Amino acid sequence: PKEIRDSDVSFFEHRDSPWFHERMQSIVHNVNEECYHFDLDGSGAYQYTEYKGDGGHYSYHSDTCDFDPGLGTRKLSAILMLSNCDEYSGGNLIVCAMGVEEVIKLNRGDIAIFPSYFLHKVEPTTDGLRRTIVNWNYGPEFV
Repeated sequence: PKEIRDSDVSFFEHRDSPWFHERMQSIVHNVNEECYHFDLDGSGAYQYTEYKGDGGHYSYHSDTCDFDPGLGTRKLSAILMLSNCDEYSGGNLIVCAMGVEEVIKLNRGDIAIFPSYFLHKVEPTTDGLRRTIVNWNYGPEFV
């Protein structure tokens, strides 16, 4: 429902852009090795998302639902910003880790990578167009 999420999304597969996929996975794996040390098996499709300046948003949620059966457990979420920060207003990414909210400021080309079980949201976009590519990285269940 629009009170939870107001955005336009479409998906593309790894095979649609092998160079992009290899570059994103290299970055995700480097961050994982440095910070998280999760057991990762691969990633799902890429989600292109647009939040329009008339209130586009996504309320607090985690990315842990089983949207892609057979791929395993979502462990790392990666958000690549496609818009320059002067192309939209509002639309802040807020990540809540252990009850602490943090505003993540992203400019074109920046990537936010965080555990998929962290609560996060996109505040209402008040002007312009906020464009991102989102990807989820999977592995065996946490134990």
